[in-house]
Amino acid sequence: MNPAAVHLALNNFPPIIDFAALVVFGIGIVWKSHTILRVALALLVLASLIAIPVFLTGEPTEEMVEELEGVNAVAIHPHEEAAEWAAWLLGAQGVAALLALIVYRSRDLPRWAVTIVMILAVVATVAVFRTANLGGRIHHPEAQMAR
Repeated sequence: MNPAAVHLALNNFPPIIDFAALVVFGIGIVWKSHTILRVALALLVLASLIAIPVFLTGEPTEEMVEELEGVNAVAIHPHEEAAEWAAWLLGAQGVAALLALIVYRSRDLPRWAVTIVMILAVVATVAVFRTANLGGRIHHPEAQMAR
């Protein structure tokens, strides 16, 4: 598999897993279940880990596709800039979620820890969906129609 294939195969996982984690997080908060909150934290860590190969294959993918016919080369730079922000936010989200899992593995998660991770997750999820939207504009004309 070349970098572009890896990039395309994995790039939808971080937004979908992050969104699912937010739903699970909400259920955990409503049901007051620390087990469900821990599942949400694990999903946030997973999304952050999958984002690593997605981000690392972005630059090689750009080199492969920027000159291809049908590629909107102008759309690459905004996607790349958004990806950098999303990568940092997903990294912060993953670290915070992992720390919460490690530190509070044998006791209840404090409300402040849940709040911090939830805020990071919401911001990271928005950033990663924006990045995905901008990435779709590179070679998906149907995504460009949604302006």
